[in-house]
Amino acid sequence: MENQMPQASAVAAAAPSSAQSELPLSPNAMAALGYLFAPFAIAALVMKQYQENAEVRFHAVHSLLLSATFIVGSIGVGILTAIVTGIASMLFSALNLYGVMGVLFTAISGLTGLMSLACFAVWIVLIVTAANGKRFMTPFVGQMAEKMAKR
Repeated sequence: MENQMPQASAVAAAAPSSAQSELPLSPNAMAALGYLFAPFAIAALVMKQYQENAEVRFHAVHSLLLSATFIVGSIGVGILTAIVTGIASMLFSALNLYGVMGVLFTAISGLTGLMSLACFAVWIVLIVTAANGKRFMTPFVGQMAEKMAKR
């Protein structure tokens, strides 16, 4: 009876590589963190371990596109609000309708707040669904992210 030791090359071939078996974070955690912090989304697109996972790629691209959309939308709403309130204040002050001007400013502030609350709600839903390994497709941006994440 000979005591045979397996050859080192056979053991190395049978064991998964450390890059595949030991990820710093699980794919679901990386996808969820990509919505919280842009550096995680960028890391998911750059790190080879995560590049190969279609779900992580989708969530990373979706996160970056949605963040850009929220930023551009907020800037646009800010500019529009400044223009509307500037014109309205000139018009209403010329007509001595200061009460209407206050109501208009309150309405615009309320709508801006509702938009921010809606963005926050979508953000929370995306984090939770990504952590659970699922997708929540936002209109337009979700479809763009899906196309961009495909290889």
